[in-house]
Amino acid sequence: MPYGGYKMSGFGVESGMAAFEFYSLSKSVLNSIHEDYSHCRVLTSNRFAKIMNSSRNLATRSSAYPARLKTDERPKLDLPPSRFEQILEFFSGLGVLAFGLMMLQFWFSLPEKIPTHFGATGEPDGWGSKYMLLALFLLAVVLYIGLTILRRYPHKYNYLWPITAQNAAAHYRLARQLVGFLKCTMVWMFAYIAWQTIQTALGNATGLSLAFLPFVLVLDFGTIIFYLIKASLIR
Repeated sequence: MPYGGYKMSGFGVESGMAAFEFYSLSKSVLNSIHEDYSHCRVLTSNRFAKIMNSSRNLATRSSAYPARLKTDERPKLDLPPSRFEQILEFFSGLGVLAFGLMMLQFWFSLPEKIPTHFGATGEPDGWGSKYMLLALFLLAVVLYIGLTILRRYPHKYNYLWPITAQNAAAHYRLARQLVGFLKCTMVWMFAYIAWQTIQTALGNATGLSLAFLPFVLVLDFGTIIFYLIKASLIR
């Protein structure tokens, strides 16, 4: 049948139909891709907006908490000693004084060789000069003086929890109490060791008590654990 001066063959009609179908299919695919792209872009934009909002909320929430202070930024507070700290200081000084008086009383009665080491059972397993007892006394004095000076600088301590302007006073007091308690127990521990050493050297005792070492470990570690629990509750 003539069309525009030309006669269309069967092959031409089929080719035209195929081209039209291909065009329709391509257009459908492109439209689908465009719709998917638009949908993904909307989802991405919404998700990005949520992330930004969450970041702003987190920043706002973080700014509401007190800032953690560096060591050189911590406040130097003039905190008067508590009643408990005064009691600890009194007994610490009393322990050093008792140790010194004990040395004066028994020094010239001691033999040249005294127990210088005790085993796990508390019995002496090492002997040496009685001047080792003097070294123990000097160690107790140095410990007492050193921890007394250290007590004045709680802002220089290492803390496991952030120190802020709001909680500094509470942390300082608690840390000072820990230092004072350890000082008191260690001074009296040295005094007890010296006493038992003297009594063993004079033949009045057989050594340290079997319960001495467990008692000291439980006391010191129990004190530290108690401090950590109390400090963790300070905000």
